[in-house]
Amino acid sequence: TGITFEALLLPPGLRKYTPPLMDNRQDIIVTVHCPMKIMGKGRFTDDELLTECHIIADSITSMNEKSTVYCDMLQAKVDALMFNSEAYKWLNSRLDVRPSFAVHAKRIVAAVISLLQREGLLQDRKELLHSIDERLPVNFNLSDMIEDLKWASVEGFGNLLKSGGLGDDDAEYDAIRNAWYSRVSSYVTHCLDGGLLGSSLTLKLILASLCELRSPSVRESISCLLRFILHLRPRDVEKPYQAGDVRHLSGENGSLINYTFNAHVMEVLIETDTLMWVVGIDAMPSGGCAAGALFSLTNRLSPAMVLSNVFGHRDSTRSLKMCICRKISEMTQTEEITVASSGSTTPGSADQPETQGKPLELLAATLLQLLRKDKCVLLRAQVSATLTGIISADKSMKKPLAEAGLMKLAVDLLDIKDDGLLLAALRLLECVVDEPDMRKMLSSRRGVLHPTVEIIKSNCDT
Repeated sequence: TGITFEALLLPPGLRKYTPPLMDNRQDIIVTVHCPMKIMGKGRFTDDELLTECHIIADSITSMNEKSTVYCDMLQAKVDALMFNSEAYKWLNSRLDVRPSFAVHAKRIVAAVISLLQREGLLQDRKELLHSIDERLPVNFNLSDMIEDLKWASVEGFGNLLKSGGLGDDDAEYDAIRNAWYSRVSSYVTHCLDGGLLGSSLTLKLILASLCELRSPSVRESISCLLRFILHLRPRDVEKPYQAGDVRHLSGENGSLINYTFNAHVMEVLIETDTLMWVVGIDAMPSGGCAAGALFSLTNRLSPAMVLSNVFGHRDSTRSLKMCICRKISEMTQTEEITVASSGSTTPGSADQPETQGKPLELLAATLLQLLRKDKCVLLRAQVSATLTGIISADKSMKKPLAEAGLMKLAVDLLDIKDDGLLLAALRLLECVVDEPDMRKMLSSRRGVLHPTVEIIKSNCDT
């Protein structure tokens, strides 16, 4: 509805300057964020919001011997799919609370189980279906089932999802409907990734079976499902989700910045080498991506462009960025690659368009930017190792990275006292040691010699 509540527990230490009887008390601040346009429509009164704040404070106060769970309120929030995967697991195991929408999600899971069984990839279909209290589904068309989820009725929440339920404000209705569909996608992801059947059915297990799918129709159904749970959609919730928006992952004009996606699903797709198939770069889910594809100058739909766009996106978690770095490192752990186009082995050859090296350079620039700004030592070490792999595989990347300040940045990393990062920074410097700028840094006061000597001293027996 647009209203959010926040509860803040203030530490007891803030009371240390108050009278002695108050020095062990803990304050609770409950704040309400309510848009005036909602208040103006008369849906809620000040007293109703104040009562909600009292209930929230009572449920977490340290004065209660036992915490009180308001099941009706909790069930309403669960039915609205307002939680993440970990919360759903906790609520199911501890409080036996689950969404009313689960019945619709189970049908999707049952259809996936049946499709995989028809391809000979699952042997215990009956046991799995029995575990989730589902019969053999009649409809195997995942595309139609996914579209039906947008209009699925949910007890206690359906009125807000019906057209006209909010008066004449169509934009507000669209925003609520689209936000609901996004949460549906997250819950379906939870159900497919161990939320219903544990390790018997996970997202990685489904993706691992894609290479063995024989039927084109089954592959298309699974592809539709993957695009739905990835749920790359406009950041503006008044605009609807469209499966074709996945093309923005390979866009060169920065259009992905206006979109959001499920970071966990993105990470699993990258780990299992499935993302390029979902985007449309690979014709088949091959189960691997060769280094030649990453360094290709002729493929306009470059994996380097996709990884660069995802890596630099603000929705990308550190876990996702680490995953991308590991994947690039895997793709570059080969012998030196000859980057060629139309018989030329020189990246700067005159018969090549100026933009042909752009995707890989953009990826390297994005990695360099994160190396400069992010403060996570583990991530910076992984990025340094990834840049080392790119330079080792494609020597032509030395110059643009050196011009972008790679060497000075690597030298600055030597001042951070972390063994993993120091080793990664030294290996990165080793790759560019023959560059002219590197020789200048050897003789400068802020050069590489002083931190290197300090590293040697700190690791020698004294």
